[in-house]
Amino acid sequence: EILEKAANEAERAGKILRGMRRFVEKREVERRPVAIHEVIHEAIDLMAQSLVERSIDVQLSFVKGEPMVSADPVQIQQVLINLIRNAMNALQAQNKPRIMVETGIKDRILKLGVEDNGPGLDHEIVPTLFRAFSSSGGGGMGLGLAISRSIARRHEGDLVLGKAGQLGGARFDLTLPLITGPDDG
Repeated sequence: EILEKAANEAERAGKILRGMRRFVEKREVERRPVAIHEVIHEAIDLMAQSLVERSIDVQLSFVKGEPMVSADPVQIQQVLINLIRNAMNALQAQNKPRIMVETGIKDRILKLGVEDNGPGLDHEIVPTLFRAFSSSGGGGMGLGLAISRSIARRHEGDLVLGKAGQLGGARFDLTLPLITGPDDG
């Protein structure tokens, strides 16, 4: 069972790397109908070990039903993993670290929010958040949000800094057009 899980994770990691290579090579996005909640669960599964090691509580709040988007699931998973990793980095000093992933629908647009209960963002870095090589000092190269926004826009959506919600930390909202799913709610 452990070997099977490791093989599945290696296969998913390979898909992410191939997706990244396609993105870098500027090939067309390979979109297909995707159940967004399934993509979210897969991204969280890929991050599960790191989340458990850091005792981070992940809360899910999904709109009813199974919203479908036209997407390259590996690329959308890559965006989610980047947002979760950023949230994890922001939570290093928290006693009870939490990340919330939620979905909502308005005007046939899926909004997928990732929020943490960290200290939030320094207002000085907000204008450069989505620029390549702009980093908040988490040890990264500052490519994650720039690439993630590019992926969102290539899917006819966007990635924006959201308004802090229940948890009070940083929040990012990924929007994607729905192809099917529940009505606004």
